[in-house]
Amino acid sequence: MPVTGLSSGVVAIAAAELHNCAVTSAGAAWCWGYNADGELGDGTTSASATVEEVLGVDGTGLLQL
Repeated sequence: MPVTGLSSGVVAIAAAELHNCAVTSAGAAWCWGYNADGELGDGTTSASATVEEVLGVDGTGLLQL
């Protein structure tokens, strides 16, 4: 099943038991799934069936591809 909101350019996927994340070729990180403990990195604790951008990841510092 396609993930709503995830566009092309994905270069990596991380899959956990209840949440998942994707990294784009531009260095952005997007996550979806369970979020009770802030796993999605979007500043909330609400679960999401659509992708949410991880805050503070700009491709120049936190993620090195």
